[in-house]
Amino acid sequence: IDREFVELIPPLSQEERQQLEQNLIAHGGARDWLTVWEHDGQLILLDGHSRYEICTRLGLKFDILKIKLADKNAAKVWMIDNQKGRRNLTDGWKYELAQAKKKILEPIGKVNQSQSLGRGKKGLSKVDKPFCEHNTQQEIAKELGWSTGKVAMADKVWKEAEPEVKEKVKAGEVSINEAYQEIKIAVS
Repeated sequence: IDREFVELIPPLSQEERQQLEQNLIAHGGARDWLTVWEHDGQLILLDGHSRYEICTRLGLKFDILKIKLADKNAAKVWMIDNQKGRRNLTDGWKYELAQAKKKILEPIGKVNQSQSLGRGKKGLSKVDKPFCEHNTQQEIAKELGWSTGKVAMADKVWKEAEPEVKEKVKAGEVSINEAYQEIKIAVS
């Protein structure tokens, strides 16, 4: 278990964890596969951290699914994308995961861009570029199913709000709009 991977994804609430434990006991173990990344001869858990902990603690059965990924960044992106299927993700956690993915992918994009522009030319035609130009805010909005305005509000909240406010947004206690309005009021 890689702590960095565990900290990347939203933890279960106490209620969700209790429900999961009851389900695992009722079924005699995990019905769904625990997904592991096979890397350098080791199996690193990517999906099913809570199921793994509960099953090992209670001696319940589980099966694993091994997947191959290029590197640690690819594993992180896989984990983030896998989280999209969770029904209980708040908008705050969705935004947080999108920002984590952006942080992972930005260096790759910069390398691609520098390789494209490093051919002795001031610039290349759009046809010659091996990467697609894009508006990051629009891409995040599209991925989250939000408007660019909502992404802009979330950007401002994550940049300017106190950590406690961001935690409330992630917990679903305060909406992104409510946190944004509080920042606007505080500034005026």
